[in-house]
Amino acid sequence: MARAGPARNPAWLTSGRRAPSGPAKRIAGKADQPRPFRVPGGTFGLWLTSGLGIAGALLALTIGFFPPEQLAATGLRTRSFVSFLGGGLVLSVSIPLVVFRFRRPGWRGSRES
Repeated sequence: MARAGPARNPAWLTSGRRAPSGPAKRIAGKADQPRPFRVPGGTFGLWLTSGLGIAGALLALTIGFFPPEQLAATGLRTRSFVSFLGGGLVLSVSIPLVVFRFRRPGWRGSRES
């Protein structure tokens, strides 16, 4: 049985969906600060690149829920496969939210009270 790679891992795809938006938000917020690199197209190019990365991660996440043809040979039902992936997605999204909710006071940023 083949191992599930990053294309079938909900945690990887969830972080891959969020990763492009961080630099875009930081760079757009401080556009006049010198940087070691520039994305061609200025702010529009930056947001376009980030948007394409997010769209690609969402597409991969969606495609990941379509079971492979070899699923019948393993004896696993399609519903079990989709439930397993959905549960992994919910778990991978909920754990950081729980940690954020119950974080220590020393972990709070300077803008939070």
